[in-house]
Amino acid sequence: MNQRERFLKMQQHFQNLIDEYGWASHYVTLDQYHNNFHTHGLQENYDHPDLQITLPLDMNSSQGIAIRIIADIKEGKSFDVGQKYYGYLKEGYPIEFKHFTECDRQVLRVLLCDQNKKMPSEKGCDKYYKKQLDILDN
Repeated sequence: MNQRERFLKMQQHFQNLIDEYGWASHYVTLDQYHNNFHTHGLQENYDHPDLQITLPLDMNSSQGIAIRIIADIKEGKSFDVGQKYYGYLKEGYPIEFKHFTECDRQVLRVLLCDQNKKMPSEKGCDKYYKKQLDILDN
């Protein structure tokens, strides 16, 4: 199987996941400070922006967070930018959302708090977590 055939097979598999579950995800390691875990299919199937997580978590952790958020999206919940939400990380640790552009489409980036429960936009947040606000090259 040549490279093009592998690509087409992968694309078909990805589309099959969207058809079956309503969404699918990619996980790309960019550097020591950034990953690009992002979803496809939420906008088309649930009228909700796709999600993106850029903190360099392992794939299972990123997907676990996304699965919990998407379960609420499937129930009709929407998320506002800049508001803290609880119940997606360990108890008492909030997340927030911020709009970003990823490959020419709008996504809702999931921002995770630092070990002191400070969000990237808050004074005193660990500089490692502040990198979630970086604009990534497409």
